[in-house]
Amino acid sequence: MKGKTDNDKSAYAKYLLYKIYLNKKDYSESLNYLDSISEVNDKRFDRNNMLNDKTKIYINTDCSLAENLLLNEKKEKLLSLYISSECNITSDIIDL
Repeated sequence: MKGKTDNDKSAYAKYLLYKIYLNKKDYSESLNYLDSISEVNDKRFDRNNMLNDKTKIYINTDCSLAENLLLNEKKEKLLSLYISSECNITSDIIDL
């Protein structure tokens, strides 16, 4: 990581940790790291994948957060994740 600042290195380490914890299905830890880098501007971060992962975390921890995220983002991939989950499909979701 030549030429990167300590902040850049720290942010990327947090990115990797969020992915590791997500893979272990430790959603709480994964979300902590994901939230800590949400505003970091780093071209190595796949923002679409991060949004999908956040949806997966919410689907597994709090369906109301998943629904709110879906209603705010209105992306087909997120809708697909939500519908295939065990979260209730509300009238707001149907109206999308």
